[in-house]
Amino acid sequence: MDFQKKIIDFIQKNKMIDQGNEVILGLSGGADSVALFFVLTEYNRLLIEKCGEGFGLHCVYVHHMIREDADRDVELVMELCRKAGVPLSVEKRDVMAEARAASQTVEEAGRRIRYGIFDKYAHDAALRGKVSRIAVAHHMDDQAETVLFNLARGTGITGLTGMRPVTGNIIRPLLSVTKAEILEYIKKRGQEYVTDVTNTDNAYSRNRLRNETIPSMRRINERTVEHIAAAADRLSAIEAFLTRSVAHEYESCVEECDYRGIREYHLMTERFAKTDEALKDMLVRSILIKCAGRAKDISETHISCVMGLVSCDTGKQVVLPYGMTAYKTGCAVVVRRDRQSDNWQADERQINDRQPDEGQADDRQVNDGKPDTGHDLDTGGKWSFDIEVWDITEAPGISVAEDGSITVEKKQCTKFFDYDKINGCVHMRKVEASDEMVIDSQGHRKRVNRIFIDMKIPAYRREDCFAICDDEDILWIPGVRDAYICRVDKNTKRVAVISVDMRD
Repeated sequence: MDFQKKIIDFIQKNKMIDQGNEVILGLSGGADSVALFFVLTEYNRLLIEKCGEGFGLHCVYVHHMIREDADRDVELVMELCRKAGVPLSVEKRDVMAEARAASQTVEEAGRRIRYGIFDKYAHDAALRGKVSRIAVAHHMDDQAETVLFNLARGTGITGLTGMRPVTGNIIRPLLSVTKAEILEYIKKRGQEYVTDVTNTDNAYSRNRLRNETIPSMRRINERTVEHIAAAADRLSAIEAFLTRSVAHEYESCVEECDYRGIREYHLMTERFAKTDEALKDMLVRSILIKCAGRAKDISETHISCVMGLVSCDTGKQVVLPYGMTAYKTGCAVVVRRDRQSDNWQADERQINDRQPDEGQADDRQVNDGKPDTGHDLDTGGKWSFDIEVWDITEAPGISVAEDGSITVEKKQCTKFFDYDKINGCVHMRKVEASDEMVIDSQGHRKRVNRIFIDMKIPAYRREDCFAICDDEDILWIPGVRDAYICRVDKNTKRVAVISVDMRD
């Protein structure tokens, strides 16, 4: 099949370019991008001829300031664009300096810079009302390198699918042809192109694959590249099927929630154990990607570490990229991006002791010092509390029947206490490991740490817990449980309504 027709068919099959689009082509002057330049200009001509409208083509050359002869490359691409009447932008960036500053390899920094520049032009096109496509010259040999690179580094099925023809607004029309086909096409046209001497430097990992590994594999089968690319294409279809299956399992096995402003992903271990083995690593990967907000640098090693927690004891944890941590709790593995910093400031609240007759002050509330806002504690505005004192017959949330029985409404952030049983000042403080609570009407006590364990509260959440106390005992640990001490009963006359504010 004709080289240009093969690529144009691939463009159309994958719906890469529509009429009226603006196509931003990364034109380096190398054989690959030059070949893509000619194919795109020809495809544009055919569209205009057949449909009356084509697409806009804008070439961008990124000068990496690495090679001394790069200025020669600029002259070549300028001449190409001048002859074809295609606009060209030249961007100069010191890639090596930026790589050092960002603690990246030159390869990583170069890619980040190039795509950042392409995105800038795509944004400019959007401001002009144009839908943009960023065309890059990855070909079938690059696809084989990517698959082998991912396999060597450690990957699941996603990494083995390689690069997609279309990723967002990035298109790769040359994935349908090999490097040999590109060079043959350029040779037939008699077109000059530049060769980047850094491509022969085997200090770069991809260059070793390109210059050593793949040629060695070609000695086993000369169609190695085509076979790897075909396998990646088939695996891509399989992955799409598995991804749909994983979405179903995600709904069953993962519970998402917010805790103190941090999004948490709870992988329920009992349900996860019943998941098909073929889906487990993809399910964990999807959790990590959602939590991190990106897929880059999430490897099989990280996935294996999280899966390993499933069978670990409660309290085990692993540190993951992008500030994520996975914790094993009693019935789940929790993945979250931990808080970077806590800028806590004191937050004091005034008591509003309300009586049935609001016109009369209650001497006891002024003199006995019971209600307080805990201004000895710095909770940073994250936790604070209010107290309102009511006659039991008037207290909101409490119903008194004719026979004297009392019904107390259950609320997460509000608890009701017998005001007259409170000893001394009500205050808030950090929970300590040695703390105990009265857990029943007989006055039995239990260590708070044991309560945390019994209720399967993970260690990272315990650190955030505060206790509402009087001068002798813990009355309530919000979010955990309240003590039996000072509970409202049939003998209660006045009710202390304590509400906590747990802000993110």
